[in-house]
Amino acid sequence: MRLSGERKPLKLLFLILLLSYMAAYVLFAVYTWFDTIGDQGERLDFRSSMLAAATDDLLYHYEGLLRLTGQSALHAGVLEDPERARDLIERVLAENPALAGYGLARPDGQLLIVSGIPPGNPLPNLARQPQSRETFLHALKRQTLSVGRSYWFPLLKKWVMPLRLPIRDHAGKPVLVAASGFALTSPELSWNRLLLPEGHELLLVRDDGHLQFLRPFRPTGPDDPLFERPLDKGFMQALHRSEREGRAVFTEQGLCRSTPIKRYELHAAICAPLGGILQEWVQRMAIPSAVFLVFLGIGLGVYRMTRRMDIERQEEQRHHEAHLSWLAEHDSLTGLPNRVLLEDRLNQALHHARREQRRLGIMLADLDNFKRINDGLGHQIGDRLLMQVAERLSELTRASDTVARFGGDEFVLLIEQIEDRSDLIGIADKILAGFREPFVIDDHQLNATISLGIALFPGDGETAESLIQSADTALYEAKALGRDRFMFYAEELNTRTRRYLQLEAALRCALDRDEFHLHYQPQIALDRDEVIGVEALLRWDSPELGSISPAEFIPVAEDTGLIRNLGNWVMAHALEEIARIEQLTGRTLVLAVNVSALELRGPDFLERVHGHVEQSGRPPERLEVEITEGVLVGQHTRAPELLQALHELGVRLAIDDFGTGYSSLAYLSNLPIDTLKVDQSFVRNLLQDPGNAVLTRTIIAMGHSMGLKVVAEGVEDHDTLGFLRKHRCDMAQGYYFARPMPAAALLEFLQGNT
Repeated sequence: MRLSGERKPLKLLFLILLLSYMAAYVLFAVYTWFDTIGDQGERLDFRSSMLAAATDDLLYHYEGLLRLTGQSALHAGVLEDPERARDLIERVLAENPALAGYGLARPDGQLLIVSGIPPGNPLPNLARQPQSRETFLHALKRQTLSVGRSYWFPLLKKWVMPLRLPIRDHAGKPVLVAASGFALTSPELSWNRLLLPEGHELLLVRDDGHLQFLRPFRPTGPDDPLFERPLDKGFMQALHRSEREGRAVFTEQGLCRSTPIKRYELHAAICAPLGGILQEWVQRMAIPSAVFLVFLGIGLGVYRMTRRMDIERQEEQRHHEAHLSWLAEHDSLTGLPNRVLLEDRLNQALHHARREQRRLGIMLADLDNFKRINDGLGHQIGDRLLMQVAERLSELTRASDTVARFGGDEFVLLIEQIEDRSDLIGIADKILAGFREPFVIDDHQLNATISLGIALFPGDGETAESLIQSADTALYEAKALGRDRFMFYAEELNTRTRRYLQLEAALRCALDRDEFHLHYQPQIALDRDEVIGVEALLRWDSPELGSISPAEFIPVAEDTGLIRNLGNWVMAHALEEIARIEQLTGRTLVLAVNVSALELRGPDFLERVHGHVEQSGRPPERLEVEITEGVLVGQHTRAPELLQALHELGVRLAIDDFGTGYSSLAYLSNLPIDTLKVDQSFVRNLLQDPGNAVLTRTIIAMGHSMGLKVVAEGVEDHDTLGFLRKHRCDMAQGYYFARPMPAAALLEFLQGNT
């Protein structure tokens, strides 16, 4: 305890010494800063004075040149014949390369002759051109050289600083105006040859506040308004203050010093950038700072030993709290607002909409085929797709709209400041069009369209929850109607939503209630008219909802994730029932079982298949796993590994509904496939549709060329069977042979077809 008490005075003394040392350094740095500014100001004062003197001399020289050449031209009779002065002005230009051109004009502003412009070409009137009128008329009132506003001279295609001098008769009346000008970008112009420190700006400014010359030269083209509008009043006031006080002053351009050129109503200014002053100050402070930092480092090292742990703990706590606060309101994957922040913003928007009697819209967006992509390519690609979806939604909506991730592949858009439904239609059309463009992730080009459900306030709900529910109902209808579309909420849409929810609720307990059973459809070898296999088909008879089609309940099972339990049940029961039928009939059958992409992606899929086969006692080569072509397309990275593992187990592999997907032959040839199944949509009307006939014949030939067996689904008549036999299709199934039937009926069927 006493040791701790002894440390407190030492710590206090150290802090006092450290603060005193730092205060001394700060005072020295401030002194050095003002000293640097003073030195820089003296240099600017010198440069500005030199620039003003040089500019005055330059303009005075050219004033004499214009007066001499103007009088010479007048005596040569230029007013009667302008071409009499042609040689004179061309010679003046040749001897003065800094001049952009030379011309002579009447007092009314009409140019008589311009260097470089052949006779006969129309010449402008300087008193009528907007860019030259004011300064030309001003020149007529002066006895000395008048410097006009710099502007783009189209005839010469140059930026010029016009010089105008009235040539007067003995009575003092102007009879001719000598007009010339400096080419602002000419390397021969003395201002462009002056040595200028890096970053400094040289400016010539008129009394009226317009910029006359600037270096570095910045105009980008003929339409640049740099010389047309006056400089900022604050900047001009700073230049006048610099001239009054005889010192450099700070402006937006940096530290500037201005010197007036009264004879020509100009101001010569030099501006040093603040960065350059800072750099010079830093250089002056380099050695003192190094010494300071050495001692400061030693001192802080001692001090930090007593503070580091507390600071690190406090910083970690703050970062953790900030991150938790951010996570509480944002989606960690996409960075978008999450459900919590969305509901807060929606409640605020509803409050403002009620108070101001305005409308707002809610859009619930859902990717149409995200599950296929996520199941096929894996969660990593799925997550990256969601990130791109979030970016694209943000790009396609207005800055005032809120885009939030609601969960999974669902997003919610809060659209405020709308007048009617047409505003929402425009936004929805834009989003749908934007999502028809593919997403590119690594070497995958993914087509992921989107469906939208839209609810409008007031009308479709009064609370955040009811509005989102209405939008969800509309979204369900949009998907039911074909996807890649939007749908506004209407009361009658609730019927479909209720049906979906009923199916989901009933499906969750259907397995426990033993409501599922299997039917089997025989597969016939066409070369010997013999049943050699069966396909297992799942059926559901719900006590509350009745018999439900697989086309209706399978998508719900996939949406809810129940498909894995269903698939596990189907494979176990099908193997058990077919094993019993084989024992009773003495036949050997190949059992075909459909497997979804979600099942394939299960971490224990291979183990479950192996376990079911072993438990049934059947050889693995008499089990055929059917996968759709779409699974192959979406599973480029994992399909070869999974299928090869199944093949090594001895299980046969079949591509179901072949011809409806987009898999390549080169890709298929590298996979251990045993069978191709021609989709029934091609087989059923191949005799009526020549295209389907060609496609079916091609699939059969292609399968045989790859050493695969080909099964035709949906055979319903004798003529179709004849076509298949003619083209050497291996197997067929369909109503022509037998409808799907339960296990007991299959046993009778097989016993009656021995």
